[in-house]
Amino acid sequence: GCGLALDAAGNAFVGGWFQGTLDAGGEPLVAVDHSDVWLASFDAAAGAHRWSRAFGGPSVDSSCAAAVTRDGDVVFGGFFNNTIDFGGGPFTAVAPSDGYLVRRAGADGAGVWAHRLGGAGGDHVSDVAVDDGDAVLVAADFSQGFDFFGAIPAVVGASDGLVGHVPARLLDAAAP
Repeated sequence: GCGLALDAAGNAFVGGWFQGTLDAGGEPLVAVDHSDVWLASFDAAAGAHRWSRAFGGPSVDSSCAAAVTRDGDVVFGGFFNNTIDFGGGPFTAVAPSDGYLVRRAGADGAGVWAHRLGGAGGDHVSDVAVDDGDAVLVAADFSQGFDFFGAIPAVVGASDGLVGHVPARLLDAAAP
C-alpha cells in the first residue's frame, strides 16, 4: 500500500499495487498479471475490513494517490499499462502508460466514476486532493499530448509535471 486517506469518522482507505494474491481481510484478491491495483477500506473503531477491490490487466498497474470527498467517498489515482476496467468498461492506454482517477463509494466501494488521463507518452497520476466542492486537484507527470479533460498542456521536456484542478461537474459527467 502506498496511498492512504481517512474520512471524517476515521475510516481508512488504502490503495496500492500487488502481485499474486493479496488478502486485505475480505475475499482474496488475485492479480491478473505483473502487478494490479488494490483498494480497500477499514473501519475506524476496530480496523475491521469494510471492503476491498482489485483492478488490473496485462502489465503493470498501480495506485498511490488517495483522498476523501466531503460525502465520505474515496478518490484514487495512479497509472495503468495496456488495459484496465474499473467497472464501467475497459480503458485502453494510448501509450506505455496512462493515468486515471477513480471515485468509489466510501461505505461499500461501489463505483461512482472513472476517468482515463493520457496521451502518446508515459503518464502517471501521483497525488490527488479533494476540495469542499468535490473538485479534484491532481498532481501528475506527463509527456506527448497529455489529454487532461480536454486541455492539452504544452510539453517542454521529456517528461513534465502538472498540477490541475478538475471541477466536480467534469468528473460527474460520463467517463470518457
